[in-house]
Amino acid sequence: MKPASLCLITSSTILSAVLAADKPIAFKEVPPIVQQTMLKEAAGATIKNTLIEVEHGRRYYECETIVNGKTRDFLVDPEGNVTEGEDEMKLDEVPLAIRATVQKLATGGGKITKLESVKRDGEVVRYEATVVSKDGKKMGLEMNSMAHSRSKVGRVFYVRIRTQATSRPMKRLRMQATS
Repeated sequence: MKPASLCLITSSTILSAVLAADKPIAFKEVPPIVQQTMLKEAAGATIKNTLIEVEHGRRYYECETIVNGKTRDFLVDPEGNVTEGEDEMKLDEVPLAIRATVQKLATGGGKITKLESVKRDGEVVRYEATVVSKDGKKMGLEMNSMAHSRSKVGRVFYVRIRTQATSRPMKRLRMQATS
């Protein structure tokens, strides 16, 4: 098997993003139906935090857990349905194209401090990573899973890079898995 390589197609698009901070909420203040779902999903794990998150104007409850030494977070809607899960990954557990992208951004003394797969309905929809550069600047990356499968070689996928600046600019890179 040939390792995947990436071609940078464009990197000039900069988008402004207003990111709302998650707000902590005590577990006892979470609606009972959401509590039940959280306890069921967190079976065998330690619940670290519960938060309120607003996405696209809709409220969700986030449950941050630790299971087998790894983080596992999930979102629950007000009706008690799990809508999204985030699982901590090791670098060697992600597809080659994703690994190459993260490693490239961490070159020159940077450090990968977080790497997660994000799932909806049991399917990976994107990967998220946090990289801290040698000079201490933090970058958040969101990479869709288009390059996830060997059958999708040649398909374009996107990487969004969020920097630590006050306005939180986001750069969207259009990448292509070439082999």
